Amino acid sequence: MSALDKIVISVSNMSCASCVGRVERALLQVPGVTRADVNLASDTATVTFVEGAVSAHDILTASTQAGYAAKLNSQHASSEAQQRKKLAAKAYVRRTGFAGLLAAPVILLGMGGHVIPGFDGLIMATIGHQSSWVIQFFFTSLVLFGPGLSFYRLGFPACLCIARRSHIRFQSSNHIVPSAFKSCSHTNIHHRSPFNKLQCGV
Repeated sequence: MSALDKIVISVSNMSCASCVGRVERALLQVPGVTRADVNLASDTATVTFVEGAVSAHDILTASTQAGYAAKLNSQHASSEAQQRKKLAAKAYVRRTGFAGLLAAPVILLGMGGHVIPGFDGLIMATIGHQSSWVIQFFFTSLVLFGPGLSFYRLGFPACLCIARRSHIRFQSSNHIVPSAFKSCSHTNIHHRSPFNKLQCGV
């Protein structure tokens, strides 16, 4: 039986449970890796693998290609990760507050008529509904491409990585399905007989 080894790596850019799942799946897809335990609180992943079957570089590359830069963990790196996490939390609080301020006009113009009697009539008599929609579009765009931009920067690379893997799996299945039909080519599969199903094993 092959011996198992274990390393701990520091993983960047994780912000939620979905990130943890993506990193774990990316690590487990590396040939030779038998287990991956990702810890969001400490920004680390403990990876168990068959000794000699995979290198630390392969493991780090798998996480990085999934959109989460990784490096070998150390005590210094761990303290740095905790410090980065605290700074990131403060930045998220600031961005959330800023996004709330930008979203306030959108909420007021879009939902004010449901709460304030006569509000829609006031909008119509002053700026008009079309101008109201333009204002809402402007402030919504500021929220998406201002405080919300970091989510796109992390989300799009992860989506592209998932799309590439799905495409690879789809291509693999296309190779499997024709071979299955080819194995049935010696049977009279074109005849509509219940015995053909038995001959094909379906």
